[in-house]
Amino acid sequence: PEAKQERRGGNGVPARPMLSISKLDQPIQLVLNQARAARLGVNVHPVSERANKETAETLQGLYQRIVRDSHADQARLWALQRAVISGRGAYRVNSKWDEASDPKYFDQEIVIERILHQDSVYFDPSAEKPDFSDGEWAFITSWTPFDTFKRDYPDSKMAKEGSSSRLGEWWATFSDWLTKEPDWVKGDGEDKAILVCEYFYKVHDKQTITAGARKRERDVVKVKVCKLTGYEILEESDWDGQYIPLIPVIGRELQPVDGERWWVGMVRHARDAQRFFNYAASALVERMGMEPKTPWVMAEGQDENHEIEWNESNVRNRPVLHYKPQALGDKLAPPPARAQLDQTGMSIAMLGVQVSDEW
Repeated sequence: PEAKQERRGGNGVPARPMLSISKLDQPIQLVLNQARAARLGVNVHPVSERANKETAETLQGLYQRIVRDSHADQARLWALQRAVISGRGAYRVNSKWDEASDPKYFDQEIVIERILHQDSVYFDPSAEKPDFSDGEWAFITSWTPFDTFKRDYPDSKMAKEGSSSRLGEWWATFSDWLTKEPDWVKGDGEDKAILVCEYFYKVHDKQTITAGARKRERDVVKVKVCKLTGYEILEESDWDGQYIPLIPVIGRELQPVDGERWWVGMVRHARDAQRFFNYAASALVERMGMEPKTPWVMAEGQDENHEIEWNESNVRNRPVLHYKPQALGDKLAPPPARAQLDQTGMSIAMLGVQVSDEW
């Protein structure tokens, strides 16, 4: 930050070159292209004594239809890109009404969806499995325009913004929410938005299983989902399944450090080399820009009546440069000559570019 501030210039100080040349775009794209070409999928096989090949083939076909209609490869590659870059991404499994079927049957279909803002997904940090399937909760947040929020949740207390009634300890106006809950609301006028959180959590129940004299307890898991704001719960429902339908995509997980779990991608450990390369490239370009502007050394008055020629000598290739001879005592001053340019800085900058490019 200090180097960037210095190179911005200002207050009469000219700006200096400040290049940012990404060295990671190509290797990142290479990984994504390999994943795209792999066309990974799921195969369903009968494994229990009650399973059969025909049922497995039917389930396989249903799954392939879900993948095809949902464009699941786009959702997964989007999450993979986040994992490759920063270490962790996510996509989701959802259900929606099948509008192509007869409405009286209330048919639903399963879809695999992309999560646009990957940093809006939060997983239970106590989960130990790499797919977070043993996590107790997870949630995803999204900023909803205030007009859309009022349309979707007209009966919510926050949708009645501007009323004269009190909500808890503060008045129900958007300006009050900005003051009291700045993490949950933002904007002004047409840009007003509310943060809506979709919260998944597990509910456990014990079931006793007996077989003759043997007995054991079975953990029956149900998943609940609710949508909420920073002030109220908007809606609640049961999720059809025992797993939270937010799927993590992991880059590389490191051993916990001081109790913190780290997931890293290709960027984290390349940051110092990238900074080194940018700094060296900026210094090299700066030195190159100074190269053709090497000043002339001449006696006072030698450019008399030829000022334009000498002023343009660094930007135009003139075949002839005239000068006026000047006497220094009883001798003539030598003709104007270029000042000796110090090449050390450029050589060091070029070496820095080469070394950082190999890191």
